[in-house]
Amino acid sequence: MLKRVLVAISLLILTSVAFASTAQKLGTVSGNTYQNSFFAFKMQVPKHWQVASQKQMEQLTKAGEKIMRQKLKKDDLAQKPNLIKKLYLFQASNKPIGMSDNNVIRIVALNLGAFGSGIKSGKQYLQVASYGLRKVLGQKAKIQKLPDVMLGGQKFSQLLITIKVMNTPVHERWYAAMVKNYILHIQTIYTSAKGQRKLDKIIKGIRFKK
Repeated sequence: MLKRVLVAISLLILTSVAFASTAQKLGTVSGNTYQNSFFAFKMQVPKHWQVASQKQMEQLTKAGEKIMRQKLKKDDLAQKPNLIKKLYLFQASNKPIGMSDNNVIRIVALNLGAFGSGIKSGKQYLQVASYGLRKVLGQKAKIQKLPDVMLGGQKFSQLLITIKVMNTPVHERWYAAMVKNYILHIQTIYTSAKGQRKLDKIIKGIRFKK
């Protein structure tokens, strides 16, 4: 039960906007290194971590769309048919997705078309995301705005979402920045201080080309 709930929560709060994908934007994985030439960054995860295939990411996307279709009103879907589509660039975890005490990093790129031209930064995006999360999750989640942080020479805004699942606090930290007119959205998920330290080390290893 706990495994299913954890997966459902992660899918629910990640589903967001539409954008047209290309092979260039998806990036490549070689061993434990992910590189994206379009967004001009690369990163590494520990060698023993499990990196999701593109097929797995597509399956995750479809599952997330199903959840959101159940949550959104028919009028919302009619007015914004692309509201529930998105593209995952990368995902890795130290255990299979759904297991307890897991550490996950996920990177998503978001087109601003579904939001309109009003969003010009990662900070504005997180403000919109916070509103949506509160509307969907209500009092179940604690949402905290964190100070901006530099990752590999790129400034990111931060948000921390905490929700209890069967008395276990699940933390999800969101990092967002505007890169080449896209929101680059990095997410880390953990349940312990040890897990947070592991993910922080990975995050700090991200490098953007100038």
